[in-house]
Amino acid sequence: MYRSLETITKKRILDKPYKKMKKTILLFTLLVLIKNSNVYSQNFWQPISDPSFGASTSAMIVAKNGNIVANASGWFRYSSNNGSTWNLSTGSNSNTSVHKLIVTANGDIYGNADRLIKSTDNGISWSDISSFRFSNSITDFAINSNGYIFAVMNGIIFKSIDHGSSWDTLSKAFIYPAAISIAISSDNIMFIGTNPWGSGGKIYRSTDNGVNWTSMAGSTFSSTSITLIEINNNNEIYIGTEGMGLSRSLDKGITWTDINSGIPGTNSWISDIVFNNSSGVVFVSVDYMGVFSSSDKGNSWSNISSGLKTSGGTVANPTALAINSSGILFAGTNDFGTYRSTSLPSGISDAIAENIQIKNYPNPAKNNVTFEITLGYSFKKNLNLLFTNSSGRTVKQVSISSSVQNIPLDDLPQGVYSYILQSDSEVLKTGKIIKVL
Repeated sequence: MYRSLETITKKRILDKPYKKMKKTILLFTLLVLIKNSNVYSQNFWQPISDPSFGASTSAMIVAKNGNIVANASGWFRYSSNNGSTWNLSTGSNSNTSVHKLIVTANGDIYGNADRLIKSTDNGISWSDISSFRFSNSITDFAINSNGYIFAVMNGIIFKSIDHGSSWDTLSKAFIYPAAISIAISSDNIMFIGTNPWGSGGKIYRSTDNGVNWTSMAGSTFSSTSITLIEINNNNEIYIGTEGMGLSRSLDKGITWTDINSGIPGTNSWISDIVFNNSSGVVFVSVDYMGVFSSSDKGNSWSNISSGLKTSGGTVANPTALAINSSGILFAGTNDFGTYRSTSLPSGISDAIAENIQIKNYPNPAKNNVTFEITLGYSFKKNLNLLFTNSSGRTVKQVSISSSVQNIPLDDLPQGVYSYILQSDSEVLKTGKIIKVL
């Protein structure tokens, strides 16, 4: 079709402001996206896996090398990059359902089923310790500073002095009421929690490796089981119940205080308790209510469940917690995936965080972005930048070898990306960039 020079000229003249307007609209849209993304990042939690992985996460722990190890729907998985991606564990017991994991001083990880299973490679593979089988599943177990393992099954306490290869019956004193939970302090004081049969759920204490037991006054719960006992590095004891919340002892079990202020409801079921031993913060997960934190030994609690959502917008049911050495918190849920905390890791002081300076330009960026990184303290090693998309998945990882580094973006589609500066597994700084075409 014939077009006059005048028509062509008019089209070109009209195209210029149109193209400029189009770029402006695109940039505005991306700025809106990053604004919304910043709102999203203010949530305490971000999803780090698809919901199929979180279908009934029963146990999580951080291995000695920093791997996140989880048992979900009977399968072991591990992540070496703070949950951005997960690998299926191998070995004869990689498909074994457990509900507790313990890391020993030498780095071995133990899990409980109808026997104890073990990983000696930070959760990558799992195997049986021996051919011994209990008649039922072990409800709980603990390991003292000598490496002796104490297991609870059907109210009976068993002891192994050879890392679980063989077992002796230690006591039958807790068949009625039945012992269902156990923990051991750093000075080898043992604590047993029971169900409410008879005189109510109680805490019993032994200072002689389980030979003799004393019922602890003030630890009785008339109509519920003490299903969870956790002890921090200061030997402060926290217990969780099925329906009556939390209690705490600061004097090795002599006296007990209920600590439920800030946790809604009077029938709270506690599914997990973990500690940031550097900052003293306690984290608890409560069935169908979310995750709560306390910086005053449980005297008051703050709800930190923002971002921990189901597809319908309600709070996802947290079933297991873990925390790494940098203070990053991880949560497994029932049916709605695995989550990672997005706030500044409490293992890094604000002063150190302020000394880490990052500049990136241009932002928005098209083909390349330059990062200038200034560290106000000496980092460990292995400095990396991780880029994650809006779903929280790592889409690019770059090893940082100089204080000024140019990073190509040709392999990324347009959009908003979060970046995470890491030294080993320690998160140092986070931010966002916009990729445009």
